[in-house]
Amino acid sequence: MALLDINAKPFQAPAIIIPKRPSLDGLPNVKELFLPDAGWIFGDADLQQADAQVVAWEAGDASLKQIFLDPNLDLHTENAKTIFGSCPSKKHPNRKKAKAGVHSVNYNVFAKTLAKTLGCSVEEAQHFIDVWFKAHPLVKEWHRRIFNEMKGRKYIENKFGGRKQFYDTTDHGTALSEALAWIPQSTVAIVINKVWDYITDNADPRILRVCMQVHDSLCFNIKLGHLEEALYIIKKAFDSVVVPYDDPLVIGSSMAVGANWGHVEDISWDGYMIDDDTGHVTNERCIYMKAA
Repeated sequence: MALLDINAKPFQAPAIIIPKRPSLDGLPNVKELFLPDAGWIFGDADLQQADAQVVAWEAGDASLKQIFLDPNLDLHTENAKTIFGSCPSKKHPNRKKAKAGVHSVNYNVFAKTLAKTLGCSVEEAQHFIDVWFKAHPLVKEWHRRIFNEMKGRKYIENKFGGRKQFYDTTDHGTALSEALAWIPQSTVAIVINKVWDYITDNADPRILRVCMQVHDSLCFNIKLGHLEEALYIIKKAFDSVVVPYDDPLVIGSSMAVGANWGHVEDISWDGYMIDDDTGHVTNERCIYMKAA
């Protein structure tokens, strides 16, 4: 029988070294690996600020709706003005903070978590939350409605009738956040799939093919020389899907084309280039429209 040496030093496990997450700087753009077939170009169409639009319609917030309905207004710039008092341009850091912060607050983020997201103090994060809800009290009221549905009838619904059921999971800290996020995310998923169905049913596969779906976007192979025809059917597909609120919602869409997924450029639905800095349509015709 082995004897226990009471004078032996206690065993000390070796230190576990957790490696730092490697930097992605200098790595190739993986999207460049996604190539169209020979004689085709790559297209990427997506729903514009789709989750935020669903939140605005869920809350019935007229001022947020107006931003989406006015083509001259940019959502994140306007939100930055609300939160910080000013946002001179789309490249101003206030816009980036507003984009990340408002998205989180809409889904009931806690101040401590928001502080990490924005790189600020907890007090500053709480001020951000307070200012947003003061400007948009109907968003906070939407939170209360979803909380009551989640706790009371034990399920929530999106406007297409999709349902998320809750059992004994409504008391943990992130339950409301998960419920709030599910409504826009599930709505957007249904919208993009309806768009896909429309294209499958109506597009000529000899000139337009869906190759994959990524949350709120669809990627395409577009036959070179047929971009104008493809743009027409893609735009018609996006415009055909209506989210059935009392105030019906058609979520806006945008389009980009290029030689591969990693090198697509934004274009208007009639084939003109869009300026990266201003977001405005230029007078320059897309080269693939010229090829047509």
